[in-house]
Amino acid sequence: MSRDILGHITCPHCQNESATVHRQAKGSRALYYRCYDGKNGDCGTVQIILKGGQEWIKANMRPLAAGEVEIIAQEAAEVAKEQAVKAAAVAAKKLPENKAEQANKKSSMFSKFFEDSHA
Repeated sequence: MSRDILGHITCPHCQNESATVHRQAKGSRALYYRCYDGKNGDCGTVQIILKGGQEWIKANMRPLAAGEVEIIAQEAAEVAKEQAVKAAAVAAKKLPENKAEQANKKSSMFSKFFEDSHA
């Protein structure tokens, strides 16, 4: 999952004006930018961790507009909901009653001949 978007920057490689700025989750917590919709293709994730690069990102970063913040928040909520639904489905498959039901559905050849029928 991508880190929160802090703002936008113009990519110096391809001049894409909508590259997104993020902060590292661990370590130095340095700023970096992602350019995936460039005119000449994707530049990718660009991490400039030295002082000069960090100052350049801060000087050229444009903050998010109010409407952008709302859209990003809605997208994050949708992703979180999808992950929660998937986790619940996986947990439901691991419940003991479901394992017993699955075991009853799978019967061996031996049990088909020698067990009493439910009729």
